[in-house]
Amino acid sequence: MRSTSNSGVCIKGTNCSETESDYYGRLIEILQLEYPRLPIKQTILFKCNWFDPTVNVGMKVHKQYFLVDVNQKRKLSKDEPFILAMQAAQVYYVPYPSLRKDKSNWLAV
Repeated sequence: MRSTSNSGVCIKGTNCSETESDYYGRLIEILQLEYPRLPIKQTILFKCNWFDPTVNVGMKVHKQYFLVDVNQKRKLSKDEPFILAMQAAQVYYVPYPSLRKDKSNWLAV
């Protein structure tokens, strides 16, 4: 198994509300499912650990520039780790560019 230093993923949220929340997480495992009947079919699943998408608690979005920050200490409470690979967009997390202690748990996307 190869390891990566920054394997972030994002999927579009569908909360059935006007303000849709996107879901951000870290890729943990890639699974390839193969169905042996002819014709052979396969699908790729991503297993992820998700950050809490609650606005101003686990995620912040800058109103003017739409920059996203996630709190790496806040995890999604539901246990729904799998998504189809085709649903995912790749993102990169960097430590929040601030020397303030209250920003130490936040990552800029």
